[in-house]
Amino acid sequence: MAYPESEGARVNRSRYWLMFFVTMVASIVLIGVSIGAFANGSIGLGIIAFLLIAPLNIYFRVIMMRRCRDIGWAPALPWITFGLGIVASVFSFGSMATLDPTIILGGSGFSMLVSLADLVLMIALGSVRGKPQMDYREVFDGYDRQPAPQQRTGPRPAAGFSTSQPGAATGDATSSGDAMDDAIARALENYKRTGSAVPEQATAAPSPVRQRAQQAAPARVAGFGRKMV
Repeated sequence: MAYPESEGARVNRSRYWLMFFVTMVASIVLIGVSIGAFANGSIGLGIIAFLLIAPLNIYFRVIMMRRCRDIGWAPALPWITFGLGIVASVFSFGSMATLDPTIILGGSGFSMLVSLADLVLMIALGSVRGKPQMDYREVFDGYDRQPAPQQRTGPRPAAGFSTSQPGAATGDATSSGDAMDDAIARALENYKRTGSAVPEQATAAPSPVRQRAQQAAPARVAGFGRKMV
């Protein structure tokens, strides 16, 4: 039985860094296209280019989640930093509406802190070595193999001695040796029970009922003038 390998679900460090750079470059390109479209008056193209950034980053979060699973970290970490980033962005835009320098500075500082934490997590996921993959062929090594033939421990049959039984294949040395071992075992068992290795020559032991009848029968006494038969 073959156990398929799950390399496609795992994300090694080289694949992770490749997806990281592809996501960063694609995001920068989409932002540039969106800004250029808005500057040229192409509102629809600018909106489409800006909205494409979201699914691209969500897919990279899935890659980060798989990478967390492969190195033994909590898979929810990328989504936690993603949610904190959304909250920090909303708080930062809300602080700008107040026109208070202190609130604006606090909102911007919180957003930068969350972005820095997210960047550190991305770098750490690409730097930490993942756990070795479990090889299911080694775990279930003995279940998909045929059992090895048992080695004979008894003596080999003498030359010219046939141990084949009716219905057995002719010329099969293994079946002949097993038949001989069975015959020897039956002879020893019969010798222990009856005192004879041959079942036909063993004398049958009297039954307990017959022994009690013989012991209970009174002895016949010969009387005067009688001849005991």
